[in-house]
This record gives sequence, structure tokens and C-alpha cells, in this order.
Amino acid sequence: ATGRPVEAKNARYEEAQTELQIPGPLGSHNWHPMAFSPNTGLVYIPAHTLPTVYAAMDNFRYRPGAWNTGTDFAAAALPTETAARIAAGAASKGQLVAWDPVAKKARWVHDYPNAWNGGVLATAGGLVFQGSLDGKFRAFDAATGAAKWETDTGYPAQSGPVSYEIDGEQYIAVTAGWGSALPLAGGVGSRDGAPRLASPAMGKVVVFKIGGKGVLETDESFAPDPTPVADDFGSLAQIEHGREIFFNNCMVCHGDSVQSGGIVTDLRWAPAPATKETFAEVVIGGKYATAGMASFAKVLTPDDVESVRAYIINRANEDAKALAAAAPPP
Repeated sequence: ATGRPVEAKNARYEEAQTELQIPGPLGSHNWHPMAFSPNTGLVYIPAHTLPTVYAAMDNFRYRPGAWNTGTDFAAAALPTETAARIAAGAASKGQLVAWDPVAKKARWVHDYPNAWNGGVLATAGGLVFQGSLDGKFRAFDAATGAAKWETDTGYPAQSGPVSYEIDGEQYIAVTAGWGSALPLAGGVGSRDGAPRLASPAMGKVVVFKIGGKGVLETDESFAPDPTPVADDFGSLAQIEHGREIFFNNCMVCHGDSVQSGGIVTDLRWAPAPATKETFAEVVIGGKYATAGMASFAKVLTPDDVESVRAYIINRANEDAKALAAAAPPP
């Protein structure tokens, strides 16, 4: 035994080949908190299955301020056609795993149809609490995994719940909202092709107690008008160049294939790409830098930015046609 990693045969992809690997860069468990119960001796792990296609970037060169992974993110693009995108998304799943560290095996597992579910809280009362991507907040029997209780928070409950006491009463609190890596980069929230954005008021702290009578008010997501702001332009080569730049610079916030997960602006329907000048004001001029959209003037040339705009407009027109074709007759 050396303590060194044992590589799978397909782990290296330097030869310009593409490899589907599980887990992908988001791991089998990410930032969502785990829990341990000294009563059961079990570790409760919010796990997920998130495959990713890896490929080496052609002609990689170091860029200050960039990620510099040498990985071509465009190779991992999800299909843009709705049915194929949903099918690809079905490969992403989640689990709550009750792990026995002594026996080195799972004692029980609760399966979810989606990845990126919430953190875990184990209580002295023999319960395990966890929220999920569909907005449900659940309590499980810590020993058996049997579902004991659930409610709908109305929002993805991704954080780690906490327990506290006031005047002899126990409270369980969880933050519910929408955000972090998977919804941003993966465009999760748009898998059905419907353009929608999360309500700005979506973030909540939700608190429960036995006998609580409060009513949770939810804020509906809203759908931007899926109308392209410009006609297609540019050659196929320019659009493909824009696609490569988008995936390796913009995708991590604006979503796979320009399909936003609803956290930041969906560029397909946003006004900025309407003209060369308005788009350059944002991407190069830093018009929205104070809102988190930094200038890319040190990274991209004006021609690069115009190629990205051509790709965004092309995707907008593609998806607008697909949405119109799928719409029910009036």
C-alpha cells in the first residue's frame, strides 16, 4: 500500500479524447453539511451522482485570473433539444446515505430523482432532517431511514438545518432558496426548456416547531418573454468560436448552452445582446460590474465578444422556435 490514488484506465484524457466520468467536478458530495449521530453511530451524507464528459482543451495556454484547468468545458455541454436535455439530466440523481463507518457500508439509503439536495441535521431524538431540490423538508428515522414527516417549503432547501431551544421549546430552522454551482453552471431549472427566473425574494429562513401554526408564503418564479432580441447573424465559424468562448468563460454563471438556471439573467432573452454596442458595454466596459458582472476586457477581444453575442442570439432563436413548436394550440 502506498497511499497514492489508483487511477482508472480512462482517467487521463490528454489525447484529445472525451471521457464520461462519474463523479464529475462537483464530486459525489459537495458543500452540503454531513451529520453524525452518537446514538446510532452513523454518518449521514447528502450524496449525488453527477456524471461529466471530460476533454482536454486544444492549444491550452495559461491565462492570469482564469481557472486554467486545461479542460474543455464545451465538450460536456448538455443537449439543447428539450427531450434530449431532460434525458441527459435524468442521469443526475441524489441520495441520503446513512453510512456505518465501522462496518464500512451503508445502513440505509433514501433516493432522490435530483442531485444537489440539502445538508443534514441529526438530533438526539433519533431524527435526521434534510431538505431537497424539490422544496420538500423531511424528517427520517435515524436508525431505519423510515420517512416520519415532510412539508413543502416552496423553495429548494439546500442548506444545513440547525436545531436550537428557546424557553424549553425546540426549533428547527433551514434556509431555503436557489443558488450555488449546479443551478448556475448546469442551468438546472431550465431542463424542461421553459425560460423562467427565480423570484428575487425567494431566499427565506424557515423555522419549525411542534404545534407551529405559521403559514409559509411563497413567491412564484416568473417567466421572461421568450422572444429573441435580434435576428441570427454571423458565419457558422463565428458562432462556433463564440460557443467555445462562452463555455470556457461564461457558462459557469449563465448556464449550459445559455439556458439559465434562474439565478442570473437569462441571456437568451436579455436586452444587452441586442446590439454590438450594448453587449460590449457590459462585457468589456463593465457596465454591471457593481452587480457582479465583471469586465472581461483583459480576457476577451472585441471580436471575441461579438462572436459570443452571435452564439447567444443563435441559441435564443433556436430555443424560441422550439418553444413555439411545443406550445399547445390556442
